[in-house]
Amino acid sequence: AGANLASYTVVYVNGTLTVGKAVLTVTANNQSIVYGAALPTYTATITGFLNGDTQSTAVTGTPSLTTTPTTPVNAGTYPINAAPGTLASSNYSFSFVPGTLTIGQATLTVTAANASRTYGAANPTFSASATGAVNGDTFTFTESTTATVTSPVGTYPIVPVAAGANLTDYNVIYNNGTLTIGQATPVVTWANPSSIVYGLTLGSSQLDATASVPGTFAYTPAPGTIPAAGTDTLSVTFFPTDATDYTTVTKTVQLSVAQATPVITWPNPASIVYGTALGSSQLNATTSVNGSFVYNPPAGSELLVGSHQLTVTFTPTDLADYTTATKTVTIDVTQAVLTIGADNFTRLYGTANPTFTGSVTGAQNGDTFSETFSTQATISSNAGPYAIIPTVTGTNLGDYTQVIHNGTLSISKAPATTTTTLSSVNIPFGLTVTMTASVASTTTGTPTGTVTFFDNGKSLGTTTLSNGVATYSSTTLPVGTNAITAVYSGDINFSPSSASGSSGSSTVLVTPLDFSLQLTSQATVEGAYGTTRQFTFHLTPIGGSYPGVVQFSASPTGPILATYTFSPSTIDRGAGPMDVTLTVATRKLASSETPKDWSSRVSPVALGLFLLPLLGLRYSRRSAKKLSRLITYSALLLLSLGAIGAMTGCGSGYFDHNYPITITATSNGIQHTVSVDYHIDQSPQ
Repeated sequence: AGANLASYTVVYVNGTLTVGKAVLTVTANNQSIVYGAALPTYTATITGFLNGDTQSTAVTGTPSLTTTPTTPVNAGTYPINAAPGTLASSNYSFSFVPGTLTIGQATLTVTAANASRTYGAANPTFSASATGAVNGDTFTFTESTTATVTSPVGTYPIVPVAAGANLTDYNVIYNNGTLTIGQATPVVTWANPSSIVYGLTLGSSQLDATASVPGTFAYTPAPGTIPAAGTDTLSVTFFPTDATDYTTVTKTVQLSVAQATPVITWPNPASIVYGTALGSSQLNATTSVNGSFVYNPPAGSELLVGSHQLTVTFTPTDLADYTTATKTVTIDVTQAVLTIGADNFTRLYGTANPTFTGSVTGAQNGDTFSETFSTQATISSNAGPYAIIPTVTGTNLGDYTQVIHNGTLSISKAPATTTTTLSSVNIPFGLTVTMTASVASTTTGTPTGTVTFFDNGKSLGTTTLSNGVATYSSTTLPVGTNAITAVYSGDINFSPSSASGSSGSSTVLVTPLDFSLQLTSQATVEGAYGTTRQFTFHLTPIGGSYPGVVQFSASPTGPILATYTFSPSTIDRGAGPMDVTLTVATRKLASSETPKDWSSRVSPVALGLFLLPLLGLRYSRRSAKKLSRLITYSALLLLSLGAIGAMTGCGSGYFDHNYPITITATSNGIQHTVSVDYHIDQSPQ
């Protein structure tokens, strides 16, 4: 700008304004901790911002803050160095000011423990402890005191001193302990004195205590005292000459003072018999001291047989000065007489022995006895007398001399029962009848001997029993009713007996001889004329034999002109069961041999058939047609002629026909029959 500026050509050349960065000051903040504490987090303060700038608007990143050493531990001061770190800014540069880390000492309190001892004793081992140690630091301690062994009773300080590698990192506070020296207790030696007998006085043998330091003794009770019987307590008090450093001591001991023992006079008593009660003749002890006697066993006791000790206990009136005394003597007791008897008894053979009884006399002192009995007789012993031997048991049986009186057991014969059985009560004559007699004991055992059998009072025979059974067989009992009686003879142990045979199973009905006839083939056979057929039969004698010779016959009702043959033709009387065959033979018949019975039967039929056409002729007359009448008449006539021819046998052969035959077997007037049929089949002639 100017007045003549218009006179110039103005050429403008621009200049450059350079704005330099302002400086920000980064100051590390001071920090302090105590030894052993964790290091703090370091911080810094940034100052010097312009134009309203702040750290958050003008700066990015954080400064680097470190110490030397990197991790300080011990107490002291350490610089906190600031460096750019990650700080950055477009308008500012940085300058750095260090801070200070101060580590102060920790407090360590060391305390000596109190201690005590008695006068004259060596100092004990002292100890101390510390509180406040950190970082695992350990310390050792030494303690000292001014007290010595000869230091008088009183209190003395115990001064502790600590030592350790890091002790300079602590502010050490010491607390002294106290050593207390107390009075010593003198050692008094005094053993329990030996026991004495009541009446002796106390003296130097009992009152003999000693002490470890000089001084005097005071005894209770005092010397010259007579102690009471029993266990006494003696006491002594020791007074030391140096009463400042030693205490007074008291000690006690036990003294046993024995009571006097009275002397008992008591000789052994004379022997007595079992059952004699003890009395003044045996219990007569004496003594020189007043008192009372207690005997064991007491007066009135009854002793067992043998040698026994009697004991007396004397209790003096003056129990303070004398003991209870005892004395023992010996007395002999001899046996008493005990009479043992058994009663007499009887029983039957085969029965159990009865319950034996008896008596026991002479028991003493309330003794009770259990009596038992024995005998050689058993349930199977033979009849006769046997001794009953008594014995007794009891707790005091050894105190008696036993006198035994046996009893007698008389065994008498037992009754027997006889029963009879028969092999059959209904039998034909000649067969064997077996008679069985069973003789049984009414008690036990098996009868022996013989049995005689009677038939209607007549003796049949005698047999011997075997295991109580006798048998007799006969084939000669007569026809009729036979009453069988069995009579038992008896033996050494059983009485005779009999079984009546008046009725029932002891009666045999003997019937006459007979036989049976039984058809064993088919009852009907078939065949034409001119054939042969057979029937078979079985005969059995009922009894010892057939009534007589058996003969056979067949009824004449069989086929016309048939022949009958039996094989065998007869049976002997003594033969046994037999099979018999009947052979029936037929032959063809001539026309003139037509059975009469058949033509007589068919004649009325033939006549009827002959008249039948005439009836048909009459009927046919009613028909209007002649041809029909002629045909009907011719047919009826032919029919009737054919029927007549067939029924009269005229024609081609024989028709079916059944012929009954009765077979008869006869033996000594006794007959049995069976019926069979012979069927003739239709056949040509």
